[in-house]
Amino acid sequence: MFLSCIESSIFRTTIQSTLKQCLCVSHAKRKFMSVRMIASDAKAGVTPSSQRESEPIAASNLLHHNTPKPTPLKIGAYDAKHDWSSTKNGCVFSIPKSAYEKLDTMGSITTQKKPFSFFDKPALLQRNITSTIVDILQRRTEFNSRDARYIIDGEPGSGRSVALIQAQLYAFQQPNILLLAVNNCDFWTNSTSAYEFEENSQQWIQPNLTASFLKPILEVNGNLLKKMALSNIPSDTPSALQNVSHLHDLLSIGVKNTTAAPAVLKLFFQQLQQLHLVDNAPVQILLTVDNLSIFTVPTRYKDPENKPIHPFNFQFINMIMEFLSGKRYFEHGTVLAATSSRPQVSTPSLNQALGKKAPNPYANLDDRVLQTLKEVNVLQSEPYSLEEARALMTYFVEANVCLESLDKHQQNYVLSGGNPRQFFHVCTSLT
Repeated sequence: MFLSCIESSIFRTTIQSTLKQCLCVSHAKRKFMSVRMIASDAKAGVTPSSQRESEPIAASNLLHHNTPKPTPLKIGAYDAKHDWSSTKNGCVFSIPKSAYEKLDTMGSITTQKKPFSFFDKPALLQRNITSTIVDILQRRTEFNSRDARYIIDGEPGSGRSVALIQAQLYAFQQPNILLLAVNNCDFWTNSTSAYEFEENSQQWIQPNLTASFLKPILEVNGNLLKKMALSNIPSDTPSALQNVSHLHDLLSIGVKNTTAAPAVLKLFFQQLQQLHLVDNAPVQILLTVDNLSIFTVPTRYKDPENKPIHPFNFQFINMIMEFLSGKRYFEHGTVLAATSSRPQVSTPSLNQALGKKAPNPYANLDDRVLQTLKEVNVLQSEPYSLEEARALMTYFVEANVCLESLDKHQQNYVLSGGNPRQFFHVCTSLT
């Protein structure tokens, strides 16, 4: 353990030294020229001029700047009275066990469990994108989801999935928000689950995966679903579903009988497009989709001709993308998706739709993806600010997860470039 710490320390010093050299390459060149000039002047008997000395560099000041020791961090409590306003941006709040278990049931923290395991009480940083999303959700009671379709984009490790988690935490506090969370999207495309072609809809269905999607919705939203009655049931609905009275009973059928799950999903989404009142207040639907990127490239499933099946040809994915395009919509609701870099796949059509690349008439792009996402709003997940980094490192140090002193937060901020994932790794590298 001792040798490991020494090696990590040496590695840290090497990274810091390399970074400083990269940031100050022009300064190094000027210094080299200065030395040559001094040597030349000395040979000629000329006294070197003080004006030839290089000025100090900003990066060096940032890395070694001494700051006062931050006061102990006050961890906020996530509860029914949690303040989501922008005045609390930059503050850290803990996640209580009950909310953590709901997130786990939804599959929303699969990739966050490892970093959360470092702490006795998992916590999150409230950021600008947090208050932006909450502000959107608070306005959705008067508009349908066509006007509230968003994609969270950003660099790998920038906190896109965490932004979705915070939106879900907000939804847990609201008695009239029904949460639908689509996580681990690669499961729907990696050819690891049973699938079959449905003649009536001319789409591919995935009964087992569909039932696994319905189950956490039932568990997390059970009380609300019991109050939402079915109405205007389409005539082509299977007879076994015609006499169901409430959405809770409908989803229970799909969970217990995987064969019926695709038909249950179809009727469930049809019902959510109608207005539902519970306790004289409209029910708001929040649909979150993590790792949307994987839905924009060919799947690993094959058709009878051994050709990859387009993701939109699957019933479930097609429905999700229709809500994102606005073709389907919730009477009161929001669709919030996030791009992802895991697994790493090339997404040229998605990049084009999000405006990341200039139009290229020769590029082989998927027009179905372009048309689906052409009017979706984009929210950027930005790197940490220096103040956010300081607040988080204070939390890390007080939790004994970071073994460095608090005055190293600026150095770690520079080393990570403000990237949330990299900042965590840098701060905990000696743990």
